[in-house]
Amino acid sequence: MRYKDYNCWCQVLRGPLNDIIVLDNTHVLAGPFAGRLLGELGAQVIKVEPPYGEMGRRLGYHWFASVNANKKFIAINLKDDEGKKILYELVKKSDVFLTNYKYSTVIKLGLSYEDLKKVNPKIIYLQLTGFGTEGPYKDVPAHDIILQSLSGMAYTNGFPDDPPIRCGPPVIDVVAGLCSALSIVAALYHREKSGEGQFIDIALYDAAIMLMIEHLAYYFMGYPERLGNANPMQTVYNIFKAKDGYVAVVTGEDAQWNALLKIMGREDLKADPRFKTLPERSKHRTIIDEIVESWTKNIFLKDAEKLMTSVDFPIAPVRHLESILNDPQVKERQMIVKLPHPVLNEVVTPGSCMKLSKTPGKVESPGYPIGYHTEEILKSLLGYEDDRIKALKEKGIIV
Repeated sequence: MRYKDYNCWCQVLRGPLNDIIVLDNTHVLAGPFAGRLLGELGAQVIKVEPPYGEMGRRLGYHWFASVNANKKFIAINLKDDEGKKILYELVKKSDVFLTNYKYSTVIKLGLSYEDLKKVNPKIIYLQLTGFGTEGPYKDVPAHDIILQSLSGMAYTNGFPDDPPIRCGPPVIDVVAGLCSALSIVAALYHREKSGEGQFIDIALYDAAIMLMIEHLAYYFMGYPERLGNANPMQTVYNIFKAKDGYVAVVTGEDAQWNALLKIMGREDLKADPRFKTLPERSKHRTIIDEIVESWTKNIFLKDAEKLMTSVDFPIAPVRHLESILNDPQVKERQMIVKLPHPVLNEVVTPGSCMKLSKTPGKVESPGYPIGYHTEEILKSLLGYEDDRIKALKEKGIIV
């Protein structure tokens, strides 16, 4: 549905999707992140929440405001027939509908793909669930640590003699969100050519298996399943103690190994038969790590940072999150943005990594309070009058 056909109910994001309207009926991280990405590309994303807000709000105001950037917010009681009617009106004027509720829930609410395509045959409908719409796990509850455990991710993460450990960042949710956004762009392209909408089935578990692409290859190549920081394709691939923290060092090819020896002042090791070739160095990784740490423990993080930018060699300080806020590379790429917020005053969130030369991704507004734009959307997009909006509020159908 072309945005230009409607009144200016929200700010214009001059991106490649700026004439696309998305209804985001998702919660927590993966689904909302997909909606955020579409918003970064200019889509007009309307976050549809229940009157009490989606469960992601319980994780903290700043968390929610960051994950749900670039959206407008409407709160509707979808359990009420009148509330459902409002949603159907929005569906008629929209291009995309996102949900990550279980199939049984959307059936009960009358929000399945079969229901909505009757309202808008060209709608692109994405359902993002833990395990997809088919298979023996389709009704199993999904949480990040459950998915990391089932997929082998937790088993391959950690050091050889330690128990499995969860990967810190929620990589499965983020990748599932990326796959969702990419699938929607592909579906929009298909609709442009064919005039057809379609159903998209995205599973968090599928995303987790996809993330194991490298470790599956290692398994069939016979490498150990849990290596700590090590990489079987590299000689040095570890984090080492420094005087005031930790540094990461990598060497693989001979040129990098020779550069490291020169930096450490240990060019005498070039003649050591244990270290002459990559296969030989890989056999003696533990000894090499000890040699490297005997050097790193005498340098400061600032020394590692200076080496990182002055020599062609992979080394970096291990930073606290606070450090990235002042990183000159992050600033140059505008990867941390500060957005004004009506409750928090300011929200600090990552910028867009989609640097298109003509239509770059943008992060221009934070996630707002429940129903912050309800009246604006109903007036500008659906043409509701003040009296009707007031009556709906009094009935508790909208917030």
